[in-house]
Amino acid sequence: MNQLKGIDQITIRGARQHNLKNINVNIPRHRFVVITGTSGSGKSSLAFNTIYAEGQRKYVESLSSYARQFLDQLEKPDVDSIEGLSPALAIEQRSSSPNPRSTVATSTEIYDYLRVLYSSIGIPHDPNTGEVIEKLTIDNIVEKLLALEDGSKVIVLSPILHDKGSDIKNIIERLKRNGFIRARINNEFIQLDEALKPFQKNIKYKIQAVVDRIVIKDGLRSRLYSSVETAIKWGALKVDVMHQGKGESTWVEDKFSTIYTNPKTGFSLPEITPKHFSFNSHYGACEMCHGVGSILQVEESLFIKDENLSLNDGAIHSWWNRNKKLKTIHDKQLEKLANEFNVSTKEKFSDLGDNFVKMIFFGIPEEKKSDSSIKFEGLINQAERLYSTSKSESTKRNIRRFMLPKNCPNCNGARLKKSMRSITIEHEVFGELSIDKFTKLSVTDALRFIKEISVNNSNRLICKDVLSELSKRLKFLVDVGLSYLNLNRESSSLSGGESQRIRLATQMGSGLSGVLYVLDEPSAGLHQSDNALLIKAFQNLRDLGNTVIVVEHDAETIMSSDYVIDIGPGAGPRGGKLIAEGTPRDIT
Repeated sequence: MNQLKGIDQITIRGARQHNLKNINVNIPRHRFVVITGTSGSGKSSLAFNTIYAEGQRKYVESLSSYARQFLDQLEKPDVDSIEGLSPALAIEQRSSSPNPRSTVATSTEIYDYLRVLYSSIGIPHDPNTGEVIEKLTIDNIVEKLLALEDGSKVIVLSPILHDKGSDIKNIIERLKRNGFIRARINNEFIQLDEALKPFQKNIKYKIQAVVDRIVIKDGLRSRLYSSVETAIKWGALKVDVMHQGKGESTWVEDKFSTIYTNPKTGFSLPEITPKHFSFNSHYGACEMCHGVGSILQVEESLFIKDENLSLNDGAIHSWWNRNKKLKTIHDKQLEKLANEFNVSTKEKFSDLGDNFVKMIFFGIPEEKKSDSSIKFEGLINQAERLYSTSKSESTKRNIRRFMLPKNCPNCNGARLKKSMRSITIEHEVFGELSIDKFTKLSVTDALRFIKEISVNNSNRLICKDVLSELSKRLKFLVDVGLSYLNLNRESSSLSGGESQRIRLATQMGSGLSGVLYVLDEPSAGLHQSDNALLIKAFQNLRDLGNTVIVVEHDAETIMSSDYVIDIGPGAGPRGGKLIAEGTPRDIT
């Protein structure tokens, strides 16, 4: 037996969990250790059910009694003693959570950093026209006005309201109380002190308060700045400016804003923050699917029980079948529909004809309703109506049996609002990519995008740390053999091996040290050419000061480890014995 001692080892005495035969073993700390053996020999019993389980139990015991009351009591493994354990993390080979909001990007924190990146340097566009939109500072607006030729007339306006006439009287009184003298109402200038004609309540009025009237000349910067600042304060961060060139008769009206705005269409964006790119927040989530990317829709094919049966024999298998009273009512409705259009309910469903089948699902068409003596909503129309309006969970549960998730027609599966999908970052090769299009990239392409992204000097300091973290996390995914995955891939669709390697990459990104990691056959499903990358990842975790214990059959992984423990010789009752331990060279 090896002569490891003290704090350099994990000392296990009398391990009898499951089929283990009272084994004693010393495992070196801060090393890359492989536990191997035939299937069922007891490898996982030692690694997970003994070492990891005891590490978890001791951690829970270290908590206060108040904290422990909220946690399940963990049973002590069947072992005499284990000494030298570090805080333990198990990365097992199991599928990820079925949460439809979890993706490769979100589970690795890559999406969190992307949200920061896009909110910092993304270029907003008007989602309706595709035009780039900008926000200006007060200084920017003043510079634009001072650039007009000397002698130009300028009127600074504050857009107060574009609404119906019922509130206008109160608004005008408020403007007068705050020192305004003139206003422009529906393009007509008036004195606020003058008697006003009554405003009609059903007509929309556009009110602009006149802040200042200026003729451009030298020495006006301070006055212009103050006027624009006042207009923006009253105009919800917007200012309108009318200007007339010297000697010209035509007035030109420009619109400026200190928020992202398209003056041509009126489209505007709030101050963009990372939360606006989150599909888990109402700030960013698609209004229709609420950030899931899909919606449940009633599927016609799920209603058809057997096309070879007639309506009388139960060809339609519908949501009401579990309620005898409802079934009787709806069966009679189908019979009336068939009689109305001279269709036999004894015919096979497949012979009913497309037009009548369409009526069964979508109701009597508009052009035939006037000639029909009955009302029939259609099975699909009825199910969709009841699903959206019914307060009965039982009804909704029954209808859900006939629904399938379909790509959200509003966001086309992108999960985000259209306005957030119109904010892009440009790359020389990939072009302009919104955050949802970025997540469609493979890990390899995403890493290239981040490494080659062009950032101007003003944004370089802001993005330096974010780009570094993104590169690091993407590189970790490459290092564990997952370069082929798309970042928007749902976690629930990953294999057990892929899920395990993603959790491994996430741990590598955390930079923890002094931790005991236990992994279950991480090379499963991995192409042999990527195995060397995975082994290097284990060695990197070890070099951070961690102990890495891997249950593995792969010969290359075994030979690359620092220490090997062989459990066997057979499976089940024939296993559970310590066959060999030592360095790969010692054992071979």
